[in-house]
Order: sequence, then structure tokens, then C-alpha cells
Amino acid sequence: MRTEITYYQSKTSLRETVEHFSGLNTTKSMHLGLFFLFKYLGISKTETIDGEIIRESGNLGLDLLGGLGDPQEVIGLRGCLFPFGIKPTIMKSDYYNGGTQLSRIYGRVKDTIDNSLIDLYLKVIRDEGKPVKYVFKFNYIEIVQSILPLTGKITIDHFARWIYRFVSIVLPEEEYKRYSEDPKLVTKVLIKKFLADFNITKEEEDAFFLHKDHPTELSKDKFSGGDLRALLSFQDAPEVKNTLAVVPRALVKTDIIYSDEVKTMSESTGDNISTKELLDLLLWKKQVILAGPPGTGKTFTAKVLESEFDHSEIHQLHPSTDYESFIGGYKYNAVKDTFIPQAGFFTEACEYARTKPQENHLLILDEINRTNLSNVLGETILVLERDYESSLSNTLDTVGGSKVSKLSIPENLYIIGTMNSADRSIALMDYAIRRRFAFVNFAPNYEILEDLSEYGPDFEINISTLLKKINFRLYTELKNIHLLIGHTYFIPPDYTGGKIQWTKESLKLIFHYTIIPLLEEYTYGNDSQLHAILGDQLPNPRMEADELIAELLHQFPDAKT
Repeated sequence: MRTEITYYQSKTSLRETVEHFSGLNTTKSMHLGLFFLFKYLGISKTETIDGEIIRESGNLGLDLLGGLGDPQEVIGLRGCLFPFGIKPTIMKSDYYNGGTQLSRIYGRVKDTIDNSLIDLYLKVIRDEGKPVKYVFKFNYIEIVQSILPLTGKITIDHFARWIYRFVSIVLPEEEYKRYSEDPKLVTKVLIKKFLADFNITKEEEDAFFLHKDHPTELSKDKFSGGDLRALLSFQDAPEVKNTLAVVPRALVKTDIIYSDEVKTMSESTGDNISTKELLDLLLWKKQVILAGPPGTGKTFTAKVLESEFDHSEIHQLHPSTDYESFIGGYKYNAVKDTFIPQAGFFTEACEYARTKPQENHLLILDEINRTNLSNVLGETILVLERDYESSLSNTLDTVGGSKVSKLSIPENLYIIGTMNSADRSIALMDYAIRRRFAFVNFAPNYEILEDLSEYGPDFEINISTLLKKINFRLYTELKNIHLLIGHTYFIPPDYTGGKIQWTKESLKLIFHYTIIPLLEEYTYGNDSQLHAILGDQLPNPRMEADELIAELLHQFPDAKT
């Protein structure tokens, strides 16, 4: 039985965060803090919320955003301080409604909206006889950008640390070493939780935040409200009415981050499904297809799940895959010197799983759309329903010596198919087959490139950003999300683990002999599209490495490290 230990952010990490915010110059700290409260409550350009819900539910978000006491404390006046209001010396005017008891401050949010925010990023919707509702203005992103700190953006690492300053993180004891040796993993977990809890969209993330990869140290010592207040300097200090309260304040929904959640959020999944979510889906649905542009890690992800099963096998399908090789048919037997009805690999997998009912079996069908699956399955397509069996035209011999006259899929056999969505043959897949699988779409994973890439002092390009910018132009020109470049194109073929040590020469090899040929295929017969994506010079394969870097930075200046 594994031992799990509760950890907290260290005082050192939170001291760095407090020092960071105290050095900012935010002129509208209240307006900015409340914007994130509204995000927490679910307001958007289309989602409205009424004033009474804000009055009733705002306490949870305000605790996260500005509470100066931990959940076991009762705080009176001056209890809510948004991080943007932190100053070298904190005065009464820096608090949010510092003259109101913390227990009553939640009811003041609607008053602030009506007095200060209706003319800023919120608008009011009034219907006679119905509660007043609030929604973001259509240009709220531009408006919020205008009230960001003078640095231009918020460092999301520090913001997430502040939000979860009192939150405990549960880890298996044996996992602590990994998180202590790579403390950026802790920051990643906190950031992902913040983005989810506060409903931050990709557009908002790009507009409001900077990622700096600050490491976050863990400590076994609980971080308390007293520890937080000791990091701040007050002219007008918070009023601490009681500690270790008999009836603590309502705990926020993010009070504990459990080990399974930590494991999921520490994965470099980007916008793709996590391993745990995919496993849960597979165990529920039994049959899943992973679809997406080439190079998005579909097969790699499927193979990662092999360790969760007692037995697994993988078969790559291709245009020559037929009914006889998949289900079964007459094949020449050299020992008997005759043709005998022999089971195909799918039938063999079903029968093998049936002989071991106490084990879970995984069958991976790689590039499932490269064959005509309707023809390959024939009359046995019905068995994908799992509740049916299909009579075979011949009794088939299996490798184990048994004979099969009817085909069905046992409950302990799970199937993953992978599918390249850039392949036009995907459109030919029979709808009867489609509805029998759960479909999971994969996208380029910029996060994993960010995590794996390491640059020397003379390497000036951020590979993750470069791919993102190329894909943006690619989509702008072709208007097809299935024709994007997957992240694995930028993982060297000799990669065996650890960090990718980028050099100008390794980038040149990948770019000229992998990326450009792929783009030429996508834009075949239309050179104007290729040049719109890369410019006029980059398609030239005779460029030297230094010339390539210079031209990439000219075309994609945001990719500069």
C-alpha cells in the first residue's frame, strides 16, 4: 500500500511571489481582481450571471483571490487583498472593501459592479420581472488588457501560486523526489488548475499572461494565514478575530489537490486528453479511435496505455489488409501441404482474451483508416456492438488449437484505433463503424515541446512558439485543422529521453527535410500558399544553418527566445 503525504508551497516560493506582486504598478487592482472573480463564476461574452448568484457565490472566488486568512481563521476588517494591490507597505486603500467585515464583503461585489464596472468590461441585461444579469462586453479582452500591470501581462506562475497559497498537495511518498528535483512540475500543476478553475480560454491566456517556468518548492510544513501575513508589510493590518475556529469559513473547492489530479495535471498533454482520462474512456466505451493530424502522438499515447493491461498487441493496418488477414480465411499450411481455414489476427486476439477471462487485453489497430474497414470486417461488423455474435462462413483454426465458427468480442478485450485525419480516406469510413467507437481528437502539443527543449546560448529560437506560429499561418491559408503539423515532427529521430539539446544544424535537418516537404505536400500545386506560410526564402534547401535561423526569426519574430 503506497504512503501519501500532504505538502504545501514553501514559504520561500510564496515570498518570491509576494515580492513579485509588490513590485508591480497596477492602477486598477480592484477592477482586475474582480475580473478574475467573474471568470471564476463563469461569466463570459455569452454566459450571463445574475446579481444574487454573485452575492451568494462570490465568497469562494474571493477567498482564492484575496483572502488573508486560511480557512481555519476568522478575519474581520481588511481581510481581502488582491495580489495586484500588494505594495511594499499596505494601507487601507489597498484592500478590497477594507472597511467591511470579511464575512459580509461578498455582498458588496454587486455594489461595486453597479458603481464602477458597468462602464468598464461588464454590461447589464435587464428584463422586466427577472433578476438583473451581467455579461462581458464584446471587447472585454481589449479593455482588460488596458488595466493590466505596466509590465503588460501577468506572470501566470506567480498568480497561480498566490491563488493556491493555502492549498495542500497530496503526493505518494515515492513521487516527492521527482517533484523536488523538477519543481517546475509543481508550478505546471498549479497553472493548469488555475486555468480550469477560473475558466480561462486560450484567447485570454495568450492576451493576459506570461509563462516564466518559475520553480515552486514544496514543504511538509503547512502554510498558514499567519505565514502569509508575515510576508507582507502593513500600515493597516488585517483584523484577525479568531484562529482555529470551531466553525471554519466555507472551504473552497480547491482546498486539496489529490495525487491523481496532480499526476494528470503534471503531464505535458497540451490541449489533448490525459492518459487517465483516456484510460477511463476506454474502460467505459471499450472501443476508442484517436484521430488527428500526423505527428500528434496518437500511436505513442496508445502504447503508453499498454502498461495498464495484462496483455497487449499492436497491428498496423494498410491498403492490403483484407478480410482473410483480419477475420480469417483459407491460407496455405506448409506442414499439411494444403489450404486450411485459418483465423486472422483480430479473431486470434478475441479468442486469446476469451481464454484468459481474469485478465484485461488491449488491441491497438494503428492507422485504422488506411484500409477499407467495412470490407475487412464484412458481415462481422455487427460484433462491434459487443452484445452480438456473428456466424462465420468457415470454421477457423486458431494458433491455440481451438476452432471458431462464431465471432464475438469478449468483455475483457479493449480496442484502440489510430487515424490520421489529414488522410482523405477518413471520409470513407462507414458511419456504422463510426458510431461504434468513441472518437478522441488530437492536436499539436506545444507544451511538450516547451518542456523537452533545451537551448544553448547561441540558439535564438523557441521551438514550441515556432511550431505554433507556423501552424497559425498554415490554418490561415488552408482553413483545415486536420492539416496542421504535429509536435513529433520536431522531436529528433534519435531522441531517447531527457531534454532535446537543440542546435542550428539539428533544426536545419528537421526543417528542410521534414517540415518543408510536408508543407509542399499540403500546398501541392499552389506555390503562393507555400510562400504565404513560409515566405519566399525558407523553402530554399540550400540555405546554411545561420541563414535559416535568421530567416525564421524574420518570418516569425515572436519565436525568438
